Amino acid sequence: MKRLFLTLVGISVLAGCQLTQDVKHAQWLAKTGATEVAERELKTLSDEGYLEATRALADLYTKNEDPVKRQQAGTYYRRLMQDDERAAIGYVRWLSAMSYEDERYRPKAYDALWERQTQYGDMIPSLARFYSKHPDHYSTEELRPLMLKLLEDVDTNRLTLARVLNVIEHPEHYPDYVDQVCAQRSEAEMVNLCFQLELKLAKVASDSDQIQLISSAISEGYKAGEIDASVVYRTSMILLKDRFGESQMLQGLELSQSAADDDQNFMLSAKYEFRRKLLMPNEVLFEGLERIEANGNVTAGILLGRIYSEGYRVIDDPVKAEYYLERAAAVPEGEFYLGRLYLSGKLGPEKLQQGVDHLLQAARDGEPRSYAELARAFNGTPGIMLNPTYVYVFGSMARINADIAKSQYLTDMVNEARMSMPDPVAAQKLLDHERSRTQMARIDNNKEI
Repeated sequence: MKRLFLTLVGISVLAGCQLTQDVKHAQWLAKTGATEVAERELKTLSDEGYLEATRALADLYTKNEDPVKRQQAGTYYRRLMQDDERAAIGYVRWLSAMSYEDERYRPKAYDALWERQTQYGDMIPSLARFYSKHPDHYSTEELRPLMLKLLEDVDTNRLTLARVLNVIEHPEHYPDYVDQVCAQRSEAEMVNLCFQLELKLAKVASDSDQIQLISSAISEGYKAGEIDASVVYRTSMILLKDRFGESQMLQGLELSQSAADDDQNFMLSAKYEFRRKLLMPNEVLFEGLERIEANGNVTAGILLGRIYSEGYRVIDDPVKAEYYLERAAAVPEGEFYLGRLYLSGKLGPEKLQQGVDHLLQAARDGEPRSYAELARAFNGTPGIMLNPTYVYVFGSMARINADIAKSQYLTDMVNEARMSMPDPVAAQKLLDHERSRTQMARIDNNKEI
């Protein structure tokens, strides 16, 4: 009997080890770009009741580019919360993240963040990020009492305060706090956060000398192995993004390219370099993009596809563009550019219908630019029959997006199509149908909110 018991225990331990390996294998697949396979493996394990797989699936969906899957992450967090109280913090953070792209989540996220903060006191960085993402509804000044309380014991709370200051939209409002917090930076994360904070302050002050000094320290620290590549990436982003004043693009590119052996930093540089030759020679850009794309990075594939389809830096090559964009078409952005390539006619008239199909699928998957391209396609693209009804429907769908709605060209096109439609009632029904199709996932996910 004792031997049988030990055997059963051994089998149980082995099964647990195998489960862990299966989950790790799925996570590795996701990192290499095989997200669909990873998703299937994790779903199977999650449906069998393995919490570790459910946790990994929630994390995978939270970071997914597909907005529908990001919404579905909430289902898995709630499933986890039934058996694992630690999942509650993930659920609160998920609600907060969803509120950044969908205002309907904002009130519940606000309540959940403060409820968690009141009970456990561990949500101050998340609250700071939430407030900064919703400046029209909340002021980060409401967090000042919490920050002052933390400053009473700055040595104990140094890291928490650095995290809070780093996610606040304008840390220059709290320069004394930054000075106190960054007076000591023994931990690796503190080094990272203080470099970011000091760059933000220098950028607001337009202090080019200080920016250069900090950038050089980061580059030298990376070369010496004292600073991680992620620090270079985050600090480069501060200089490249125009959030705190005039762009410091070249300094940001120089900083990111000092760690160009890291894929993330290389891709950051490539996004700015591919349209115009700034610092990176052609051969370096292409060699790096091709290497990273071969490892399954769809963003690299999209950049290569755009380079060849639109003739950036090289003579346009639609065949090469198709090769890379087909490989990247698993995500809406890749499918958008592939559809646009086909509608350009560069690969022949037989590809036009495929272009329409790809754009329509990309639009329904959450890429609003596709609707604008479809409207243009049916407004006089050679090889496609002029169809005012489709122009009206797809143009109206495009204008739901706030950025695209600002296009006067699109507005004029929709208005002209409205005047020449043969059957306005049928067109409105078609528009309602298309709107319901694209919003169906959101309607189904009302239960998530």
